Amino acid sequence: MTPLIVAILAGIVSIFGFVTTRGSKVSEFRQAWINAQREDLATVAAQGRRIARGDTAKRDDALAAFDLAYERIRLRENPIKREWDAVVTLIAACRTKLTARPPASDIDADIETIVLAAQDLLKIEWNKVRRGELGYRVLLVAAPIFTMALAWLLWTNFPSESARPPLPQNAEAPALPVPKALGK
Repeated sequence: MTPLIVAILAGIVSIFGFVTTRGSKVSEFRQAWINAQREDLATVAAQGRRIARGDTAKRDDALAAFDLAYERIRLRENPIKREWDAVVTLIAACRTKLTARPPASDIDADIETIVLAAQDLLKIEWNKVRRGELGYRVLLVAAPIFTMALAWLLWTNFPSESARPPLPQNAEAPALPVPKALGK
C-alpha cells in the first residue's frame, strides 16, 4: 500500500476512535445527570412527605433539604429547552402548600403527580443515553459502508499477486540500461 493510503486509513481510524470515545463520555455525563436528578427528586418527595406528616421537631431541616433539592433541580433545567418546567412548577406549588400546612393526603397526591411527571422525563433521558449521541449512531451506520467501499477500492486498484499475469517461463528479466559513466 502506498503511504498516502496508510495515512488516510490512520486518519479515519483516529476519527472513529474520537467519535466513539466522545459518545461514550457524553453518555456517562448524561447518566450522572439522570442519577443526580433522581436523587434530588427523591429528596423532594421524602422531605415533602415528612413535612406534611407534621414532624415539627425537624421541620426546618426538612424544609431546607426540600428547598436545596428543588433548587438543584431548577439549576439543571436547560433555560432554552425547558423540558423540566412542568415538574419544577409542580414542586413549587407543592412547596407553597407545605407552608400552609394542608392535610398530608393533599401533599401525597401532589408528590405522586411530581413523581409521575418526572418518571416520564427520566425515561426520555434514559433513552437518549441508551441510543447514544447522534455522531456515534451515524458512525455505526457509516463505518461498515465505508469499510466495504474502501475494501472494494483497494481490491480493484491494487490487485493481488495471483491476479497479475504470470511471466513467461523462459523469459529473463529485461536488462536495465547502464549509465555511460559506469559502462565499460
